[in-house]
Amino acid sequence: MSYSNINNPVNYQLQGFGQNGVRTISTDQLYIQGEYYRVLVAEEDSYVTAVSVLGDDLTAEFVYAGTTIYGLFTEVSVSSGSLTAYIAGPTDIEDVWAYINAYGQTNAATIEAADCAKDAIAPLLDKYYAKASLVMVPSLYKTSIVYSERPLTTDGQLAFTRSNDTATRVGPDGYIEKVRTNLLLHSQAFDNAGWVKVTGGTATAPVVTANAAVAPDGTTTADRIQFSVTGTTGSDFSIIRQGVAGLTGSTTYAFSVYLRSNTGASQDIILYDQNSGTTLTASVTTTWQRFTFNRTTGAGTTTFIPSIAVIGNINSGDKDILAWGAQLEYSDFGATDYIPTTASAVSVGPVANLPRLNYPINSDGSVGCPSLLLEPQRTNLCLWSESFDNAAWTKSQTSITANNTTSPDGYVNADRLAGDGTSNVHSIFQSITVANATSYAWSFLAKKNTHNFIQLSGSAAGFGLNVWANFDLNNGVVGSVGSSTTARIDNYGNGWYRCTIIGTSVANTAVNMNLLLVNSATSARGEINTISKSVFLYGCQMEAGAYATSYIPTLGASVTRGADACSKTGISSLIGQTQGTLFAEVEFDTNSTDLVNRIFSVTDGTTTSRILMCANTDETFRFIVSVAAATVVNITTSASIFGGRHKVAFAYKANDFIAYVDGVQVGSNTAVSSVPASLTAAYIGTVEGGASSQILEGTVSQALLFKTRLTNQELQDLTTL
Repeated sequence: MSYSNINNPVNYQLQGFGQNGVRTISTDQLYIQGEYYRVLVAEEDSYVTAVSVLGDDLTAEFVYAGTTIYGLFTEVSVSSGSLTAYIAGPTDIEDVWAYINAYGQTNAATIEAADCAKDAIAPLLDKYYAKASLVMVPSLYKTSIVYSERPLTTDGQLAFTRSNDTATRVGPDGYIEKVRTNLLLHSQAFDNAGWVKVTGGTATAPVVTANAAVAPDGTTTADRIQFSVTGTTGSDFSIIRQGVAGLTGSTTYAFSVYLRSNTGASQDIILYDQNSGTTLTASVTTTWQRFTFNRTTGAGTTTFIPSIAVIGNINSGDKDILAWGAQLEYSDFGATDYIPTTASAVSVGPVANLPRLNYPINSDGSVGCPSLLLEPQRTNLCLWSESFDNAAWTKSQTSITANNTTSPDGYVNADRLAGDGTSNVHSIFQSITVANATSYAWSFLAKKNTHNFIQLSGSAAGFGLNVWANFDLNNGVVGSVGSSTTARIDNYGNGWYRCTIIGTSVANTAVNMNLLLVNSATSARGEINTISKSVFLYGCQMEAGAYATSYIPTLGASVTRGADACSKTGISSLIGQTQGTLFAEVEFDTNSTDLVNRIFSVTDGTTTSRILMCANTDETFRFIVSVAAATVVNITTSASIFGGRHKVAFAYKANDFIAYVDGVQVGSNTAVSSVPASLTAAYIGTVEGGASSQILEGTVSQALLFKTRLTNQELQDLTTL
């Protein structure tokens, strides 16, 4: 390793390196993991630490200003001072991502949409990635944590919360992903004591041999179960069963299990719930099959006892079968994908405190890059949101065929709604109680079958005569809209659209919320017609709020989804205390119902001292600086901010505050000398201090922090990358 002193390091030129081959490394600007440096030049007296690929690492090495160090270095940092580092070749996003990916794997994070994250980070590498103290592009997460790509330390692990297991998202396959739970324990271990072996009459108890054969997943985890029933009455039985208590009455459950004959011939096995007289005879062949038994519990029944049996008066004799993958779940149509369990029930999907990466469906039906979904608490007041054959739904000159086609969640559980062809109003509706002077969003997922047009409306008693709209399911557009209504239609892929109307109630009353079959996109409210054609329906939602949030499934009662919150405290080292920059890429669902709709802020942990980017109820961006509970900077844009994604930046420094949106300067303040003190926390889409109101109503695709006030040119460039 060699050192030399040069008189003018600022003008020092190294052949073969252009502008993009130079990196400034200081206490405010770190190295990039995955990047290598050939030459280090001290701009001032510095203490340098670096890993040398050629040997002789530097550990807090003191060097004078003007000193040049030759070698091949990575992980370069300074505890004081500043370096110019000349990059050994162009920075490769694949090298950088290798470090990020390895960090995620080490922390057992789920890693999604890597290509999308790399595409977002790559344009930042030459300049902004190294300058940023925090870079979060939603891609790595696990329960309670959203991981930043920079820094790859605990400081970059953002805390995330959302109560209960009722949330959904659109997943990477483009389908709505719900929380699913296997309520059975030891789903692959029928020898476990949790599976009770019972016998009656002349029969013997089932005999289980664990791990006796190869299961459907290729592992040797299938159990052998041998039954012997010589009697031929209902009192002669051999059963293996497991009771599940604490269930919801009047709810449909699906019990499923994989079975295969262990002899050379088919055998009949009985599946049933001990609380029901209904049984399913499963003809078990020499190949694996999944059998499903559905049952709706009674109003006061809270226990389901899934049973595999041989019963004398139905299928007596000796039976020798293989079993694997038992599952009991809430389902009105059948079994969903198998979820293995051991000593406790297991839930999958967007469970409590799990961040949601939500994927948009592009206009051509393809799945786009995800964003971090952040929503306020909402309640779906619509009951049996997928079961339109349920008595909670009144059918007027229409009929329902349950589970008739594939729904937006990928299972065959969408219903068909058909008119009866008489001259009348053809509708389906549910009575829902609303509060006076409150905004409500009424939404359905619908798909064309033999008919194109539907109408959504609220009855006059609760909403007057002008809360309604028509929707064209063939072209995916909104038709005529009532004068007191906001309407939108969103593409959910495979011909499915989410149709939404928003209106304000006019009384405290029970109202009929309607879906009608109408003749055209310009049909009048409550049209009378002779339609006999049909559409497909799935996922009804009625919620108090000015827009429709992500779908919340319901059964016989309303369901509430908790609010999302994302923040990080104790990171004063990542936040510029006298100057800095906040940047976010954000998309709003609709106009905010709160005074300020949070995007991104740095604070002292409260609302007393903060630097904040937010949205207003008048559909504008707002940039706020508060010092000692007083608002000292308040910059507001003039143009509407909704409809598509926006890149927003707010730079701060004494007498130098400036805001940019999508490459355009939208405001500045050069008359305020105060910058908030003791900035220790960052909040993304979340209120400082954790309040539940004013949460972001949308998604965040990127969030960056800088400890320096970027130049105006840099702000313009960053918000147009």
